[in-house]
Amino acid sequence: MKIVIVGAGPAGTACAIALLQAGHQVSIIDKSSFPRPAPGETLHPGVEPLLQQLGVLGKLKQYDFLRMDGVLSRRGDGEIFMPYHDNEQWQGYQFIREDFDMALLAHAQSLGAEFYQANPQSIEHDNNGCIIALHCAEKRFEADYFIDASGQRRWLTQSLNIGTSPHSHQHIVYYGQLIVDVSERYHRPEMTWDEAGWTWIARIKNDRLSWARLDIHGHERKPRNWLPTQLHQYAGMNFSIRQARDMTWRIVDTPSQANYFAVGDAAFVLDPASSHGVLKALMSGIMVSHLIDNVGTLGNEAHTIYAQWLKQWFEGDVTKLRALYQNNHGS
Repeated sequence: MKIVIVGAGPAGTACAIALLQAGHQVSIIDKSSFPRPAPGETLHPGVEPLLQQLGVLGKLKQYDFLRMDGVLSRRGDGEIFMPYHDNEQWQGYQFIREDFDMALLAHAQSLGAEFYQANPQSIEHDNNGCIIALHCAEKRFEADYFIDASGQRRWLTQSLNIGTSPHSHQHIVYYGQLIVDVSERYHRPEMTWDEAGWTWIARIKNDRLSWARLDIHGHERKPRNWLPTQLHQYAGMNFSIRQARDMTWRIVDTPSQANYFAVGDAAFVLDPASSHGVLKALMSGIMVSHLIDNVGTLGNEAHTIYAQWLKQWFEGDVTKLRALYQNNHGS
């Protein structure tokens, strides 16, 4: 079968790799050039089996990623170390997101994926929501299945007039990176809770810090040079990236139907306190590839299976997040 994937982030490339491994033809479309700047990531060690399954773990280990055994959680004067596992060898990763994305895309291309840097413009679809073709400026793409891996843009599902259902008040998360020598600091990622929200700080290289900030009830726009309180000593240092994102908890109303599926952030969004962003991207991409590969047996049941799977994961994480915020913030 032919599959077109909109978006070359981890969800899209994981889906592409798994489909290619199963013998399908894949085209990936993304408006961005690669590598593209993005916030650094903290990856739970439990993701290793997925990367091994995709055949990319060995390639990722060629990069100089930092490893860590757990996370420090701070609230007031208290500090708790939360290890990933009693086994000290079970360590997570701190990685440069652009390196991670590029490694996955390169692996997909090595397996035969065609990558097009193009901005999708429109789709043709019938009255039942079945997509006939996707149009870019210079090319028309026909396929048996279309995958929305375009992140929060949700380009494909929005083109089909499919909305989302919010499950929280608005959560705006500010992200940034600092280029500064921190080789002797932040040996573990730190999650600090305060009366206004939380701050996440992680060393992703010896000369680069990644941070994220969520103010739970305040959404005033922060100035361009804003830094979390914990990093004020680095004011004036070089920024390599800074951005804000709407991380309001929400799930797409129809994650799949006819011949399309939504994966990753195009399927549902939670704020970074869930710590499942990349895991969700990889697993949803692999899950959809499995459903497409077995659609001859499953038929329309594939959509029911996927909707239930996503709903259970989303609702489970929402329950855990609400408990986390209640325990640390009373809200």
